[in-house]
Amino acid sequence: MKILFVCTGNTCRSAMAEGYFSLLAARAGFPELSAASCGLAALDGFPAEPNALRTAEKFSFSLATHRTRRFTREMGEEADLIVCMTPSHVRGILSRMPFLAEKCRVLTQYANDAASSGGKGISDPFGDSEKVYENIFLEMKECLDNLFLDLVNKRKNHTEQTKKP
Repeated sequence: MKILFVCTGNTCRSAMAEGYFSLLAARAGFPELSAASCGLAALDGFPAEPNALRTAEKFSFSLATHRTRRFTREMGEEADLIVCMTPSHVRGILSRMPFLAEKCRVLTQYANDAASSGGKGISDPFGDSEKVYENIFLEMKECLDNLFLDLVNKRKNHTEQTKKP
């Protein structure tokens, strides 16, 4: 299953989401869960923001080799699930590619208390302090943990269903 994380510039939020989700999949032994990231307004080939790099290191994953990528139709078509940082990112994708609607989600839909998030999404820490990046990551981490568990449980349920006579 391919998960595509989407934000604006692909230097902070979606990059951290990809890195952390990849760490979860590797630690749990689920190589079939792969993550990628991109930005709706990204310029290709730039590294992650320094505060995103430092935040990733604090949480045991690396963005050292990350390079920004702009969202393309092909990325959307290849992804099984497109997880956006805000509702405006979903709208940005669907305004050009409405056929991707079934695949698109906002990351905060996976929050423990998704109803209270008000659908606001994950704020952009670009240009802010390292502490803000850490706080944004912690907000994302809860959602990413829940998304990962949801996908693993669906996989297990599907496997059990296919084993039944």
